[in-house]
Amino acid sequence: MATQDQRGGYLKEHIARSIREVASMLHAGNLRNDELDYLYFKIDRIEHILALSLQVVDIECSVFQHVRNAKELIAHEFDRVSNTDDQAYCTEKVYSGNRGRPRYDVQEAQLQFFVGFGFKVPDMAKMLAVSQATVNRRLRDYGISLSTKFCQMSDSELDEVIKNVKEHFPRSGYRVTLGILRSMGYHVQELRVRESLRRVDIEGVLMRSLQLQIIHRRKYTVYGPNALWYVDTNHKLIRYDVLLRRPFHIKTQVCIYLGGRSTSAYELP
Repeated sequence: MATQDQRGGYLKEHIARSIREVASMLHAGNLRNDELDYLYFKIDRIEHILALSLQVVDIECSVFQHVRNAKELIAHEFDRVSNTDDQAYCTEKVYSGNRGRPRYDVQEAQLQFFVGFGFKVPDMAKMLAVSQATVNRRLRDYGISLSTKFCQMSDSELDEVIKNVKEHFPRSGYRVTLGILRSMGYHVQELRVRESLRRVDIEGVLMRSLQLQIIHRRKYTVYGPNALWYVDTNHKLIRYDVLLRRPFHIKTQVCIYLGGRSTSAYELP
């Protein structure tokens, strides 16, 4: 059985190994957002272990100070990288000198590009950082119609194309088939592709329908209100010493209250 000195030695070696791992990643530089988040979690755990280790081994106060300084530096760098990553594309504004707000400079080539790849108006607005009304106005101004982008081909022609696709991809469903058609330059409505697959490959449609994994949801049967409750806990913030509790009523799914507490049971010197 290991003595107290041996346990203290193992503990010191574990802490030193964790600190060396953090130091090696910091010396590498060019850390991503997720890597900095991992390092912050790692150094926070080291600080927690050091505080608990005072009951077993003697640790100098300077070690705690160095760990705190490293934790603050990592947090500062994490905030800096996060603010840099959040910088998205912003459409420029054109100031004409007239009354009213400036006009967003949405180019026709941009809209043609989005329409050509099947983007919808909400997606365009999100990527251009403008409102959906602005995108609709620019589409009208440039004479771009979302309905005319689809191929004007008959059902029989579409069936022949899908037959050729199914010869190379016999297990493809309507989503994969739709993507293959778009890669071939055929922009067809999703509803037409579904109907064509039912005409061309009805056996495959039935097989895929039978292979669907439907999740069976549990049904609660109680004799009245307030008869059954359950408490849901959220452990995603456990690294920040926060534990959330949310009691729910089974019958109405109403959250009665949202409570939280700190899991920290120590104080650093």
